Amino acid sequence: MKNKRKILLKTLRKTHSYPIECSLVAGSQAENAEDNYLYVMKWSKLHRLKDEDDSDYDSDEDDDEDDDPEMHSMQIKHPHTVNRIRAMPQGKIVSTFSEDGKVYMWNIGQEYDAVEKGQVRFLKFRREIEFSC
Repeated sequence: MKNKRKILLKTLRKTHSYPIECSLVAGSQAENAEDNYLYVMKWSKLHRLKDEDDSDYDSDEDDDEDDDPEMHSMQIKHPHTVNRIRAMPQGKIVSTFSEDGKVYMWNIGQEYDAVEKGQVRFLKFRREIEFSC
């Protein structure tokens, strides 16, 4: 397993330069249905782990490691437990399959744009587009 991790890290270093940033969406599985949310997040200023020993690492990047990682996120109220979630990054559309047996479609464009700009706010409830199969 350690060799796979080293290969992945070397590949990442060759294709990306540090610091790295990523955007993602996740759903919750709270005990009470009313406590579930979608989370739209942006992680930025991510650096390599300090204990990694790799001779391919460029020491010129050490100057940037003083920056602390940042996370911006927004919550969207979800009506039930999120069992599955899929995102279409090109259209900012997310679908969720819920414990109630329904598929919900979400346009997270507004939240995604706010997170990208570093704006954070909480939305009480958004109307989702409901499809039943």
